[in-house]
Amino acid sequence: MSEILGLDFSSSDEEYWPIIIGSESNRLDKFLKEDKELSDRARDKIFATSAKILSQCPNPRKPYGSKTGLVIGKVQSGKTSQFISLISLAIDNGYRIVIIFGGRTNALLGQNNDRLWEYLDLEKRPDRVSPFSNPTTADHSEMLAILEGGNTVVISVLKHQGRINDLNDLLSSSELSIYPTLIIDDEGDQVTPNTLVNKGRKSSIYKAAMDLRSVLKNHAFLSITATPQANLLIRTWDVLSPEFCVLVEPGEGYCGGSTFFGVDKEKFLRNISNTASLETGDGLPEEVINAVGTFLVGAAIRSLRGDKKPHSMLIHTSSRTNDHEVVTRKVRALIQLWRQALSLNDDDPGNNGIKKILKAAYDDIASTVSPCPSWNQIYQQSKHEIRQLKEDWMVNSLPQGRNPTTMPRRLKNNIYIGGNMLDRGVTIDGLAVTVITRTSKEQQADTVEQRARWYGYKEKYLDVCRIYATEDIFETFKELQIHEDDFWDSLRRNEEQGIPIKEWPRLFKLGLQIKPTRSNVAAARTYYGTGWTIEHKVSISPEITSNNLQVIKRFLTKNNGRIIKFGNVEHLLVRIPAQDALDNLLSKIIFDENTDWDHPYATEYLQRLILRKKLDEIDVLLMSKGDFRERTPNGGRIQPMQGHSPHRKASDPDYYPGDEHLHQGRVQLQVHLIRLKDSGIETTALALYVPPKSQYDMGRHVVPNE
Repeated sequence: MSEILGLDFSSSDEEYWPIIIGSESNRLDKFLKEDKELSDRARDKIFATSAKILSQCPNPRKPYGSKTGLVIGKVQSGKTSQFISLISLAIDNGYRIVIIFGGRTNALLGQNNDRLWEYLDLEKRPDRVSPFSNPTTADHSEMLAILEGGNTVVISVLKHQGRINDLNDLLSSSELSIYPTLIIDDEGDQVTPNTLVNKGRKSSIYKAAMDLRSVLKNHAFLSITATPQANLLIRTWDVLSPEFCVLVEPGEGYCGGSTFFGVDKEKFLRNISNTASLETGDGLPEEVINAVGTFLVGAAIRSLRGDKKPHSMLIHTSSRTNDHEVVTRKVRALIQLWRQALSLNDDDPGNNGIKKILKAAYDDIASTVSPCPSWNQIYQQSKHEIRQLKEDWMVNSLPQGRNPTTMPRRLKNNIYIGGNMLDRGVTIDGLAVTVITRTSKEQQADTVEQRARWYGYKEKYLDVCRIYATEDIFETFKELQIHEDDFWDSLRRNEEQGIPIKEWPRLFKLGLQIKPTRSNVAAARTYYGTGWTIEHKVSISPEITSNNLQVIKRFLTKNNGRIIKFGNVEHLLVRIPAQDALDNLLSKIIFDENTDWDHPYATEYLQRLILRKKLDEIDVLLMSKGDFRERTPNGGRIQPMQGHSPHRKASDPDYYPGDEHLHQGRVQLQVHLIRLKDSGIETTALALYVPPKSQYDMGRHVVPNE
């Protein structure tokens, strides 16, 4: 771990600096070194990120503490190895109990347990770390003896209210609740957030998790996910709203949305124009048949260049299990037909059909594979590959359905057909070809993103990867990639500036009318960045109003303005670089719960315009040269804007067009000084105008609807 030595991590407790090298982390580092595909730099990065996360958790050496964190990775980017390294560092630094919410199903919990036990080698080291799965109060004496003996307990628990409540009953004892605890909620955006928040109640799993937290004297609760929309959009006062956030950058060789939907998208995307016959009739659509041919050719290429690792295909068409049965039957019939054809002599006319399909697939694959074996080599190798192909992996909950996390893969090539069970959490080894036609009337960004099972560490065989889908599905994933890039850029920027996650402006760019997440967990509204944003509810706090008036005064003293006259009214204009206006004016003005101006989103929108080099200057207009305008509140609201001259014509030199018509097509921030008639309080109100021009329109955004 050479690169992480000497790194300085900001800590939530200035007396607490996590140990980066200890017996557990050293043991895990040696284990990871056995993975020849994981470079020294990649291992160092994993441990450095874990240390960064742990540094923001409570000091395990103190009796009390509580922190909620959010750890964001990319879909299929290896979050499991990240949180296992985090567990190792936590043990080295004094966390005595580690709890993993390991999945919603026993199969997924078992998959996570297998990985955990393998990485940490738990079962062979009871003298140091002892594993428990779904423990109950019956395990109290044994667990207490382990902890009193100086060892650590690692608990995996099903994400189910009954199992979590059993754990709560166990750990609520006075003997166990005192031990510092790290809770890791894998796929933390799923199930755990409160689905009854709009009804003023607590959903069962949310309540169970919160009850568990309430009995632990010193603990950290970490949600780990690649789709954090729900975690970031829940109300900031919610106990699951993160107090800190760490981005886990993907490792070397990761291929995600920017790979498949970026500048090289034409290499990987293949359009399906007609899906009508996919789940009906007798045959498969031509494009799906071509996809199976491409899969077989890709398997041959990988074998010919010495790659003996699994080669997989996914067909994700529907959430309905009956549809899976139909597609599975059709794929099985197709493969059986191909096996028969490929068993014939090369000059037999009975294999002309399969030759034509495989040759078309070969021509496609050859456009990205260099050097590419000859057509004859591929054709001959395909005869072997089809014998090593299992084509009936129907993944669903039917009795004849299978689960790839529990069933052994005995053949090199596999085709998986399914729906909901393949949405998230399941890793399909060697996934190269995907057919996805599943859509829904109401789409949620986090749910759809999790269907991208084709993301992952595929650099070594990326040249044989293909995605077959409808144009609408491709457009959705392209929009979701823009959405993900946007909030990652924003989170990185706020982290670099030291802005706490609670203050992060939750402004999500999201097109195509896609919802960010489930509305029963976090409501969102559309934010319009262009047009007028006006503060109608103003602060009346003496401390805040005094601060804001002083900020405006200092800003105007530092920046020379000029008097500009509109009709018979004069204002003070300061034309200034946009970043200066944000840094020296907007960021220093304080808003409280009484104000209604969308200040975090308006400021963030301007910042993004600046970063995209779409906005250079802002006109700051001090209305009436700083004279206070008297306003009478109506239901707690005022109208800071002055209208046009009611008794003058536009041709009159003294005609005033009204505050909202002074912008001259430029971005303008109006500063209004207000005196409230009923109380005499002197305060401020802001109004921002962003012209509805293509230059300033960054598309649809959503924000929390609190």
